[in-house]
Amino acid sequence: MSSDRIFDVYEACYAYAAENHTGQWSRAYALFAKLHRKHFNPGLSIRERGWEALSEEGLRVYCRMKAMNY
Repeated sequence: MSSDRIFDVYEACYAYAAENHTGQWSRAYALFAKLHRKHFNPGLSIRERGWEALSEEGLRVYCRMKAMNY
């Protein structure tokens, strides 16, 4: 997987977790820890605008996660 694609995936996971977690013990919230272990620090646009700031590939990943109610 190319580094650009993995960055898109990480951004999508962060946006999904930020917008859909149901608390500290939820599966979506656990994504924050996983991303932190990967040393992912989201850009300001993702933190402020969420899914609206995602690339086309990132949006596809986000929508997949949303559809499967991750």
